[in-house]
Amino acid sequence: MQKTGTPDEPRQRWVELLQSGQSAAAQELYFEAILPGLLPGLRARPEHREIGARKVHTLVSLMGYSPETTVISTAIVQPERLVVITSENVPESYERMLMFLVQHRILPGWRAHFVPVDPVDYEGIYRAVKAELQTGRENLVDITGGKKVMSATAGAVGWRLDVPLCYVENERWDTVLRRPIPGSETLIILRNPADFKLAELRNEALVAYHKGDYGDAERLFGLGRANRTNYVLEELGIALCSCYRALLDLDAKRLSKAVVTLSDLLENRPNIRDLMKGRLDLERHLRALSAVGTAEDVAFIGTCLFLSDLYAQKERHDFGSLLAYRAMEALVRYGLKRGGERAFNPRRPDWSVLAGAGGVDELELKYKRLTKESGLPFQVGLVSGFALLCIADELHRKPPYEMTAAKAVSRVVAVAERRNKSVLAHGTEVLSTRDHQATSEGARDLARAILAPHDFERLIAHKESLEPPDLSALL
Repeated sequence: MQKTGTPDEPRQRWVELLQSGQSAAAQELYFEAILPGLLPGLRARPEHREIGARKVHTLVSLMGYSPETTVISTAIVQPERLVVITSENVPESYERMLMFLVQHRILPGWRAHFVPVDPVDYEGIYRAVKAELQTGRENLVDITGGKKVMSATAGAVGWRLDVPLCYVENERWDTVLRRPIPGSETLIILRNPADFKLAELRNEALVAYHKGDYGDAERLFGLGRANRTNYVLEELGIALCSCYRALLDLDAKRLSKAVVTLSDLLENRPNIRDLMKGRLDLERHLRALSAVGTAEDVAFIGTCLFLSDLYAQKERHDFGSLLAYRAMEALVRYGLKRGGERAFNPRRPDWSVLAGAGGVDELELKYKRLTKESGLPFQVGLVSGFALLCIADELHRKPPYEMTAAKAVSRVVAVAERRNKSVLAHGTEVLSTRDHQATSEGARDLARAILAPHDFERLIAHKESLEPPDLSALL
């Protein structure tokens, strides 16, 4: 027989007693001369040190005629309180166990008590186990000892109340004695099978969230919140999904309310702040989301570009292209606003705002030459506005254009033609990835040319800050 670190002489005597059928004497020798030498090594194992660090308040342990598994689990777990659920006719096992724990200073006697039960009365066992679990405390249920009915019932109680179970497993077995080899015991924490389903549900919610399917993600997070006792991540996910669903709809009022809800959650829930600490910072996301509903031009343009990319990722290229085009229109309006001291209204243009020293007549002449149009437009759109900026502000000479005005205008015309062929605009086609890429590149080029460097940096920062935070960092 393989040695396990126990003294050879007591161990050999223990084997002889078992082989001769003197089980009571063998158990007495085991508790006096073998078990004390095993416990330091068992407690020192890394997996057992980790269990001991859980700071369990109440350990509920099932015990039959043999109390050694309860002693081993108590020595490893080091609970504040021990409750032994045992058969009514084995009080001597409890007394042996308690004497050992007290003598070896594992647990004071006043911190332990036993609850006698009928080992086949599953309803009585259920009530007894449930009554001893401390609400709001760290509990653990040891299902190793006792009859099968006791173990099954105690396990059901634990998992029903989301209390973890543990079990003393034996790595080596003596086939002759039909007993585990002393020192081979391992205390295993058994995960609740419901945890696997909840983990899968959380994973499905995170996948939907990161794909941008915020409605589906919010529904899945809601299911998780309804079935978990710790649903901090789910609450945060629901609040973020509410924000991004409103953002996708460009519903500024609903977004504003959702941002307030998210802000309140972060401010008033310490458990959420604790979960995020050192893992996730939502401050810049909140600032960006709060700026969406304002009339601030750079924020609106950045929002359009963000949504353009988001819809394109979802293969909604028509929506993505139209949003990029909308950003270009806003950029032109922004550029025209800088064209004179007074505000310029593209819908009701006052040409004197853009006219230089040559007056409106010279502005119109230059516009007709550049665009081949018959005169100044009734309302200013993307192409006409771009042409006016080339005339009034020499936009075509700025990077990344740096070309003739006619060539720069032709590039914008090509973007407009792509947009106009969409079934969502004036055409009958469904736009492609290539169409979106061309429109998106046109928007970025226009932003670089029109915006001052610090405004362009602000635009990019706002767009990046709107990217949904990575909730997987909180797992």
